[in-house]
Amino acid sequence: MTERPFVANPPLPLRLAAAVGATMLALGLSLTLTPLVRGNPFILFFAAIAVSAWYGGLAGGLVSTGLSVVLSNYFLIPPTGAVTLNLTDALRLLIFAAVATLISSLSAARRTAEERAWAEAGRFRVTLASIGDAVISTDADSRVTFMNVVAEQLTGWTRTEAIGRPCAEVFDIVSEATGAPVESPIERVLREGVVVGLANHTLLRARDGTLRPIDDSGAPIRAPDGAVTGAVLVFRDQTGQRAAEREREVLLAATQAARQTAEEAVKLRDVFISVAAHELRTPLTALLGRAQLLQRRAARDGLADERDASALAVIVAQAQRVNKLIAAMLDVARIEQGRLSIELAPLDLRELVVRVVEELRSAVEDRPLQLDERARELPIMGDALRLEQVVQNLLDNAVKYSPAGSPVTVCLASADGQARLSVTDLGVGIPAVALPSLFERFFRADRTGSPNVSGLGVGLYVVSEVVAQHGGAVSVESVEGQGSTFTVTLPLRA
Repeated sequence: MTERPFVANPPLPLRLAAAVGATMLALGLSLTLTPLVRGNPFILFFAAIAVSAWYGGLAGGLVSTGLSVVLSNYFLIPPTGAVTLNLTDALRLLIFAAVATLISSLSAARRTAEERAWAEAGRFRVTLASIGDAVISTDADSRVTFMNVVAEQLTGWTRTEAIGRPCAEVFDIVSEATGAPVESPIERVLREGVVVGLANHTLLRARDGTLRPIDDSGAPIRAPDGAVTGAVLVFRDQTGQRAAEREREVLLAATQAARQTAEEAVKLRDVFISVAAHELRTPLTALLGRAQLLQRRAARDGLADERDASALAVIVAQAQRVNKLIAAMLDVARIEQGRLSIELAPLDLRELVVRVVEELRSAVEDRPLQLDERARELPIMGDALRLEQVVQNLLDNAVKYSPAGSPVTVCLASADGQARLSVTDLGVGIPAVALPSLFERFFRADRTGSPNVSGLGVGLYVVSEVVAQHGGAVSVESVEGQGSTFTVTLPLRA
């Protein structure tokens, strides 16, 4: 990381001005696209708030939130051109403000994490460049990605010449006894993922042919998930420099400290998401309950005209959507902490799937749901609520990424002692490059030509974890532009 990926500490007036500018731009676009945003007048303001919080921190996000509330009420919520609030509009704005505050907090936290990561990476590179040992780092293909000045002096290669070359070409070592080539410790590090050192009596052959006795060690560079992404090689000229052993210990300590800092940052983020979700859930539940009560009373007593009834329906639907997002964030936190509760009991997967499909049919009339039942009974041991969550997530995804009128097919079958549930759509599909990461936490595939679908990228992650805790597996097959098929397999009950 050689260039800062963000503006460093912009002045407060500039941050606030950026927040105001982004909000005004969102207003201008909303007014221009009024027919498209009439159902959700806040959609473009969410983007302005996220940008404001990322650039200007929490202060910028909150300024954008407050300004968005005023402008959307004045220009976009009927009657326009006046700051008036009835109960319905007040509830809508209150929910919008709550969600916007969450977005501001998350965006500001992300910027803080980026700043810390950039600073830590800079300190790490300075450490590597300034220590007294020679250092070479490689990628997973054993190609040189970095070398410091000492390594340049001992190998005879400049950093510019070495970058991108195989490490064995730059770090050329031979046996002192026979002169035969010796395997580079980098190769073993990448192959076994362990810290290794050279055998005694090993010589480094510099670019000009000079031979030097050296001592070295190689260590893997790991991603947060533990995967080996490269290796770092530390070596020294043993001629009169035995005392340099302490330098290597300093380097290893710095590497461990950097890794620990990164892990602590990830834990802090997870704690923040969990706390934020818990804090939002209580007031949101109260708001949703009040809105639903108001909706039922209005329908029963005929107190709301068609416009107000429609507005109440939007409020309830949006509150339910936010409630689902918060529930998903809580599920992620439980999974990461190993506290996701699964209560197994005998059930028929077919009955569960049929019920979920029937409940969803009325809500997606423009996308017919087709049920292909090749098995009349699928007895399993499972948690009914969690498996309903799996089916709902798969069906929601299929509907969201399918064009209107396109069917979604749910297939139930059994084979080899396994119950199989497949959900197939004829939508935009998933790019092949995104398939390996599709079930990772917070991953969202870039689907070209897809509708503007919002989300946190946790639905499929929760699906995979729930299925795994049932002893099953989930897979996906997709061709971009032709559709996708998600398949869940679960062991049948004897």
